[in-house]
Amino acid sequence: MERFTNAIEKSLQDCNWYAALSLALALPDICANVCYPNEGSKKRYVDWYNQYMLSKYFNNWSR
Repeated sequence: MERFTNAIEKSLQDCNWYAALSLALALPDICANVCYPNEGSKKRYVDWYNQYMLSKYFNNWSR
């Protein structure tokens, strides 16, 4: 995974915005495929997001 995050950082340093954006959007799908290889693409993406990212973007005061 480090090579992917390094590639994103390098793209940002080089002002290669499209490459950085593409990699940043692909990275969760890559991680989800590693964690849930036998599930469909949408389900594994949602499951991975809920397990690892939801708590970072959710706050209790918004309810």
